[in-house]
Amino acid sequence: GAELRWAILEAPPVHIDELIHSTFDTHSPLTLAFDENQRGQTVYFAFCWENTSGEKGPYSPVQSVVIP
Repeated sequence: GAELRWAILEAPPVHIDELIHSTFDTHSPLTLAFDENQRGQTVYFAFCWENTSGEKGPYSPVQSVVIP
């Protein structure tokens, strides 16, 4: 499956540890739900693959999107 780490931040994170929320999924699509008051804020996220033994691969580059 894949682990998604994410956070709503004012500026891009310097380190992956700033992405304080985490979710894991084995099926796509992975959907996150946000509150209405978070509209217009920027969420930063990165993924990594995890095998059946629990070993994680490297994280993807951090990406961002504005919450619609």
